[in-house]
Amino acid sequence: MGELQDVTWQHVNDILDRLNYDTASLTITSDTGISGVKVNLGQEEMYLVCNNTGDQIDNGKACFASGVDEVNNCVEVSLADASGFFTSAQVLGLATHDIPDGTIGLVTARGVVRDFDTSAFAVSGLVWLGTAGDMTATKPIYPNQRIAMGTVLKSDDENGEFLVSTNNISRNDISKSYSFTSQGVGAGTYHKAGYYDFADTSLTLNQGNLTDVYGVAGRGRDAHAGICASGAGTVDTGQVGLRVTGVRDYEDGTPQASGQIGIITEDITTLTADTYFETSEKFSGEITYELYVVSGTPTACSLTFNYGFAKYDDMQDRDYTITGFECVWQGNSDNNTLDISLLKHTSSGWTYSATGFIAGNSDICKKSVDMALAGNTNNNMDGAYKRLNLGAFISGSGGEGHIIEIITGGTNTVQTMDLHISGVSEELDF
Repeated sequence: MGELQDVTWQHVNDILDRLNYDTASLTITSDTGISGVKVNLGQEEMYLVCNNTGDQIDNGKACFASGVDEVNNCVEVSLADASGFFTSAQVLGLATHDIPDGTIGLVTARGVVRDFDTSAFAVSGLVWLGTAGDMTATKPIYPNQRIAMGTVLKSDDENGEFLVSTNNISRNDISKSYSFTSQGVGAGTYHKAGYYDFADTSLTLNQGNLTDVYGVAGRGRDAHAGICASGAGTVDTGQVGLRVTGVRDYEDGTPQASGQIGIITEDITTLTADTYFETSEKFSGEITYELYVVSGTPTACSLTFNYGFAKYDDMQDRDYTITGFECVWQGNSDNNTLDISLLKHTSSGWTYSATGFIAGNSDICKKSVDMALAGNTNNNMDGAYKRLNLGAFISGSGGEGHIIEIITGGTNTVQTMDLHISGVSEELDF
């Protein structure tokens, strides 16, 4: 009995030697047996892991459970990566120290990891899993997985502190449907989910002609006033901007108001060729484009651009990724020139033209490209066009959206057409 009591007390003493009260964390810390690694009891959770990757896993790197080390009876880990489901869904946390290849170590699943570079992140900001064990402040977009890793407590290039609290944030599916018919209309270009209404020829404003109008008075448009610049404007001195005046539409229930101003740019010399710019405001009726003095006393200025209205679907100013597009129609005539394009409304992909201007041109997918061998319409016959795995990210909160362009090759080409867009929301609260 005496020998058993001696062994027991020896074990107790060994345990007590590993325990200390930490005044900073206000809890008991336990020595893990790994050099320099202690755990705050009740405040941290750790996994015993083994690194068999062939390379060292550095302190602060994100790890996922890649297998089981049966020799050491612990989880085998590799560097986590948001680009794959398996490499992100099974994320455990952050390595809490350098784990050389072929050795056992610890990964913090909940708690604070210290002494690694966190200088790329702001304190308290949400940090996401990136690639190859790294983290990023940029919210991942589809098809990357959204794994929130936690937040930075101390931003520092050597002695950073990071609070690990992982969370797999799923995305909600989104869809939108539209309908179209060319019954009663001739051959031409039509739009769904919005529209482009731009002048065919460009406009030049200068000191002798500061304003010009576009649109039809009284017509409801609820659209942005946009331009595609031929290049940078010129000003001899001071600063000149380009603005639009007209009847503004509001989306919060506020009645329309006339004489409202929308700024396209406050400095025409900063514009670039073949780039689209628009007002954040929406207008109806007839609008007036105007060069105006921002500062100084310029006597000569000039800007040449294409101009008109742009209306597009932005899923209520939200970010989303389009993954699929499908059209089903019933033909009304034999025609081999029906074309359907899903366009991404964005500032790039435009081409300025003095005459014959075509708005947009940022195709996400196009029927004539995907169905070049057989894509005709026939009288009283059904047809379809479908695309999957598109992965087109749309920054609806940043002035982007989508438009469907339909080109009918003749009068009454299509009796009916149903169009469907599917995708995922990139919002956290959608």
